[in-house]
Amino acid sequence: MQRMIKFHPTVIAIFFICSIFYTMYTNNPLAIMLSLFCSLLFYLVIEEKKKFLEHLLFILFIIIIITFTNPLFVSQGETILFTVGKKIITKESLVYGAVMAMMLGSIITWFKCYNKIMTMDKFTYLFGKALPNISTIISMGIAFIPRFIEKGKAISLAQRNLGLYNQKIAGKIKLNLRVFSSLITWALENSLDTADSMNARGYGLKQKTRFSVFRYKIEDLLLTFIMISLMTFIMAGSILNYLDYQYYPHLTPLSFSLINSLLYLALGLLMLIPTIIEVKENAKWNFFKSKI
Repeated sequence: MQRMIKFHPTVIAIFFICSIFYTMYTNNPLAIMLSLFCSLLFYLVIEEKKKFLEHLLFILFIIIIITFTNPLFVSQGETILFTVGKKIITKESLVYGAVMAMMLGSIITWFKCYNKIMTMDKFTYLFGKALPNISTIISMGIAFIPRFIEKGKAISLAQRNLGLYNQKIAGKIKLNLRVFSSLITWALENSLDTADSMNARGYGLKQKTRFSVFRYKIEDLLLTFIMISLMTFIMAGSILNYLDYQYYPHLTPLSFSLINSLLYLALGLLMLIPTIIEVKENAKWNFFKSKI
């Protein structure tokens, strides 16, 4: 049961904008590690365990590959660990590669969480008035991709059941061409049906009214205030260079002064907000279910 999805679309958008923006903005390794940890924890709460494990293995693969390939392209740094041919491998380049890999993994995970929480109706609600045509095209395109994939699997399975599958390369190519041809035909027919449906519903007319089920509640206002306050504090600290970090020519030590510790705490709290909400709601749900 996803509680975060019940919040107003504006609140959800503010959270993901803050999390993704700051992950890309900062170069502090501890801040990026916090972002990766919080994103994975949130994804664990809202996704099936099997899909989460597959995603986790994918993120670990990215981190390993980027960490060990970055020194092959960047030889900066004063702490030499070893050499590979004429390439000098430094500690600084290894650490920088690992941090950049964690940043990439964090951003990918946040976007996966976004796709689970920000449904198409929420996306259309946010941008439908300002950019009606673009938001409609994007939402329809995103929704069409999984349908296209599922339809392709169904057509391929039907072809196999009809005995049209051949183990030879030529047979596989013919099968894929037939599947692709059927998919294109289905997509064109589906687009015509969609266009007719939109015309029948009066899409694009100036006098057409809009209905929305989303209402900005007190809890939305409170959560927005908390997130903006935390983000303002974090950005102020970053602008004043409290979370600044240098990798070259040598690694600067992490500072854990009072202001730095408060900034790390604020960042962790900000990015843990949806996880806290989900865990609290799940605990409440299990408690009441046990009383039945």
